Amino acid sequence: SVSEVSQHLKLADELVDYVYQYWKGKRKSNFNKPLFTPKKDEEDNLAKQEQDVLFRRLQLFTHLRQDLERVRNLTYMVTRREKIKRSICRVQEQIFHHQMNLLEEERISGAP
Repeated sequence: SVSEVSQHLKLADELVDYVYQYWKGKRKSNFNKPLFTPKKDEEDNLAKQEQDVLFRRLQLFTHLRQDLERVRNLTYMVTRREKIKRSICRVQEQIFHHQMNLLEEERISGAP
């Protein structure tokens, strides 16, 4: 507020208010454009920083996408491995049952 600024600067309230109104009017008469145009270097630096941030974000999303693709491939391979293991177990179980049936038939028929 005007009183806080005037106390801080140790100036009269009227003087601070007059200076504030002067520069406020100057800005309005210039269609609210900044009183001092920013330097081109500052604009370039801001644009460069923004571009760097966007590039880093793009890299992050690219790495994230690659990681997710790796996870998807791993889950596919693990699922495939487990299906193969399950089918091997079923085949071994069938072999066992066939061997048991043969032994049982030999025992019943009395063949050595």
